[in-house]
Amino acid sequence: MSEKEKIDLGKPNKDLKGRTEGETNQDGRIREKRDDNFFCPVCGKLISGKYLQDIQGYIKERLYSAGGFRIISQTILECDFEHFYDQEKDEMLEERHSLVATVETAFDTSGKCYQFNILEIHPAEHEIGD
Repeated sequence: MSEKEKIDLGKPNKDLKGRTEGETNQDGRIREKRDDNFFCPVCGKLISGKYLQDIQGYIKERLYSAGGFRIISQTILECDFEHFYDQEKDEMLEERHSLVATVETAFDTSGKCYQFNILEIHPAEHEIGD
C-alpha cells in the first residue's frame, strides 16, 4: 500500500487518492476515494461520497466505541446504512431503504484503521433495526 492510500484519522488528508480539491464534508470527517460514486442497487439513484459511509462513523464511532478488542490486519467489513436522500432532486427519498457497503479495511498493529475503501454496495437482507 502506498503512502497516498493511507489516511490520518486526526486530520483531513488532501493527498488522498481520489479526493478533489476542496472536497470536505460539513463535520470535517475524512472520506476515502470519494471519486467513486455508486448507484443505489434498489432505486438506481446516485449515492456520492457525501452520503456514503466513512471511517469516522463506522470505525471510530461504532467499532472503537464497543471496546475490548483490536483488529490488527486487513479485513473486509460489511457496514449497514440507509439510503435516504435523492441528490438529483435535492430532497429526501419518499421510501428509504437499507443497504450494505462491503468495505476493505486495514489496521496497524495498534488497531488504528488506516484504510477504508468501499468496494461495493448491495441491498440489505433486512431493514436496519430488524
